[in-house]
Amino acid sequence: MSIATMTLWIVGYLGNQLFPVMQKHFDSDGNLLVLRHGRLTKFYLRLCFSFLKTKGRTLEQITKLWTVP
Repeated sequence: MSIATMTLWIVGYLGNQLFPVMQKHFDSDGNLLVLRHGRLTKFYLRLCFSFLKTKGRTLEQITKLWTVP
């Protein structure tokens, strides 16, 4: 959990620091495109997770599905 939290903080910091650079190179339209790509990525991740067959299964059952026999 601490690694995930640290990663989120680092990505947030880098996003804030790189925004002016991106705006300079990509202009406002390019920044909007990059932000839309991020939203599409979230949508695709949700779509992928909705198709995973893990609903109603225990953690042990999911582990058996994902491990190589």
